Amino acid sequence: MDTLVDDDGRVRRAAAKALKELAVTAELIGADDELQTMLTELETLAEDHDNEAVQKHIDQAYENVAFHAEKPGSLLPDAFRDALE
Repeated sequence: MDTLVDDDGRVRRAAAKALKELAVTAELIGADDELQTMLTELETLAEDHDNEAVQKHIDQAYENVAFHAEKPGSLLPDAFRDALE
């Protein structure tokens, strides 16, 4: 998470991408608690930083993690998801 507030935008961009991949993995293995923890930590990080460039990457990471936290099974094909319900 610390890399999301790095001075270098390339580092922040890479961090946001890595968090997205982590969120995808967490969703696939059903680690809902981890996804919620990530969201909480990102919210705290956003509150602590007001730099617009940094905030942009924090917001991007938050949106990516929130997508996977709020829509479990979003990566599954529709037919498979319907069969699980």
